Amino acid sequence: MIAFMCCFFWADRLQSLWHFGYLNNRSEPETSVAHARNLQTMVWNSASVMREAAIAVYDLRKANIRAHIRDRASLAKLYRMAHRWDRDKRLIRIRNNIGFHVAPKMIKKGIAEAVKAYFRLVLVAADDHTAGRTSLRAGLELLFMGSGMTAEEVDDILKIIVADTSAFSELVQTVFLDVLKTKGLI
Repeated sequence: MIAFMCCFFWADRLQSLWHFGYLNNRSEPETSVAHARNLQTMVWNSASVMREAAIAVYDLRKANIRAHIRDRASLAKLYRMAHRWDRDKRLIRIRNNIGFHVAPKMIKKGIAEAVKAYFRLVLVAADDHTAGRTSLRAGLELLFMGSGMTAEEVDDILKIIVADTSAFSELVQTVFLDVLKTKGLI
């Protein structure tokens, strides 16, 4: 039961992040600085949550949930998802250096890359004079420049984040309901 409750916690966190993204799309013009900043925060925090959710899914495996369900397809998808977030070095790197933590060494490397390329860095961008409509985006840009990732690699990672975060909650619910049905509780 504890493993499911941990999965529920992470599922709710993901649902909130998706809801924030929805509200962002409704309240901020798509071309605004605030919209881009909010979306970046939502996406990279989602990556952090998925890494933590993988641990909860592994706890489902330790609890032998597989023995208590009829339809194992959803559980198999959760296991594959957890494995991806636990083993894929790119995803771990995103979580450890961009999503949840900030890597000063990566920023330092990004500064060196920007200087070498004569990159014109935008330190602060704003839609108006209020702090809520600004972005101190240089930090994130330098992190990415220092990461060594190509635009294609970032795009691939974004696709994984979107696919996994949008599926996680439903998969957890499906597996939990299957356990309840198998045990005759619903």
